Amino acid sequence: MYYLAKVKYTKIDENGKDKKVNEQYLFKAVSWTDAEKQTYAAFEQMAINEFELYHLNPYKIADVNHFEFDGSKWFKCGYEITVFDGETSKEKKAKLSSLVQADTVEQATARMHDILRGTISDYTLGAVVDTPIVEVFE
Repeated sequence: MYYLAKVKYTKIDENGKDKKVNEQYLFKAVSWTDAEKQTYAAFEQMAINEFELYHLNPYKIADVNHFEFDGSKWFKCGYEITVFDGETSKEKKAKLSSLVQADTVEQATARMHDILRGTISDYTLGAVVDTPIVEVFE
């Protein structure tokens, strides 16, 4: 399960001045408490001593697709796949979302198509939107 952490802190901008920022981070965790613990550990590791964790909630996402050394943003991609329901012996549609690391909407869309082409299910790719997530911790 993933948790979205919204954090306020002061960082030094490119001009050397203090700047107050609100940023979002995603943590893979087994519980809310684990996600909170990971958030504090991550900021301690980044040597940011004073910060405020003001929001921490589950983030509904099927999976996260990293592309090392390529992609500076995180895009949320909605899609629908056809699955077989064993109880009713019928096909049904399941709506899911994934995060994809990319530089542009076009690149995220192409990457998501490549990922979904590898499945045995029929799929329909929906909205692909830029998110404010800065980093994903797994």
